[in-house]
Order: sequence, then C-alpha cells, then structure tokens
Amino acid sequence: MEIQSFRLLSVVVFLLLTSSLHAQLSSSVPISELEQNLDELRGADRVKVLHKLAASYRFKDSKIALKYSEESLEVSKEIKNDSLIAESYLNIGIMSVLE
Repeated sequence: MEIQSFRLLSVVVFLLLTSSLHAQLSSSVPISELEQNLDELRGADRVKVLHKLAASYRFKDSKIALKYSEESLEVSKEIKNDSLIAESYLNIGIMSVLE
C-alpha cells in the first residue's frame, strides 16, 4: 500500500513540476494580452489560450485558474477534441490537488 501511495505522489509531483515549467516556457505572452484576445477566439484556439491562462494563474489565483480550466473542458467537449479534453481534465486535477 505504501508503494502505491509513493508512486501516486511521485506522479502528481512530476505533473505539477512539468506543467509549471511548461507554462513558464510556453507563455511568453502577458496574461493581460491573452485575456484580451480570448473573446475573439473559438474552438481549439480558444481552448489552447484557456490552458495557457489556467497555467499562468495556477500559483497566483487558483479560483481563476480553475475557472479557465473548467471553461476549456466545456469548449473541448463541444468541439469533441479528445486530447484537449484530456488536458483540461489534467488541469482541473492539478488544481484540485493544489487547493
């Protein structure tokens, strides 16, 4: 039982570290600019920006990060994009661990 708990904890830590690093490296665009452009975007492009916003807010404001993650899940389901749905669930899962 302890080994399974350790493995789960290791996976969670790895996901948190890699997602945080990914957010830092991939989001050279300021948050305000991403938020301004969000209204103009639809479909997969909107979801990708929502993912960037969620990652950017992850350690700043978890409620806003969760809001963007939930919206990204909604849009991903509407466009029936499985990989974006999975990434949205991952973001929501990370936020639930951090809360």
